[in-house]
Amino acid sequence: MTISKNKSIIFSISLILTLTNFVIITAQTTTKTFATPSDFGVTNTQYRIAESNYFFKRSLAKAPINTWAHQDNISIVKTQQVIRENQDILYSSAVVDVSKE
Repeated sequence: MTISKNKSIIFSISLILTLTNFVIITAQTTTKTFATPSDFGVTNTQYRIAESNYFFKRSLAKAPINTWAHQDNISIVKTQQVIRENQDILYSSAVVDVSKE
């Protein structure tokens, strides 16, 4: 009975070590590297400004400044402006001029 129990414990430890090695190897081989703004010759600040300009331009195509734009259908994953938008909600947005006149 003791020999059977020991074999079972040794098998369990071997299996755990094998699975642990598999997870470590998998984690090492599937690590992705992502591009950074410096890879394209721009600073983080320049990237943030360009990204903001892009999204403001998209929003202004829907409605002028200080005017609400209301969605008339649910979001489509390929064209959503925000990552992970709810797919069952209609959104409204506005670009607002908050400068003093």
